[in-house]
Amino acid sequence: MKKFEFSLQKMQRYKQQILDKEKALLAALQSKRDKIKAEIEDLELFLVEQSRKLQGKQMQGMSAADLAGHNFIVQNTRTRLEALHIELLNAEKEVEEQRKIVLQASQEVKSIDKLEEKKLEEYHLEASRAENEERMEMLTMKK
Repeated sequence: MKKFEFSLQKMQRYKQQILDKEKALLAALQSKRDKIKAEIEDLELFLVEQSRKLQGKQMQGMSAADLAGHNFIVQNTRTRLEALHIELLNAEKEVEEQRKIVLQASQEVKSIDKLEEKKLEEYHLEASRAENEERMEMLTMKK
């Protein structure tokens, strides 16, 4: 009997390549999202630190120019934080959309894999049947 050959093997490889590409894109989007989260955390810690510095300077006494400079830094940091929160929301949406694409591609690959398994099982059954017939022929020939 001839060797097993899956007729959709090229399609299977193509779908697997698509899945791998989509997974890589998902990983890149997750990395981007994680960097945004880390930047938000850093800026929030920076604001806490600036608040402590302001309290220390106020106890020692500070000029209006120092206070204005501090307020400028804090306001710019808050503006940047707002922008980062918007970026984070967009990044979360992108990750979720890409996750759906990966899930769809994964299901396509799995369906082809299951079809291959089914065809392989049919091949083994046919091979077994052919082998049994061959044995029966040999037995009948010996008699």
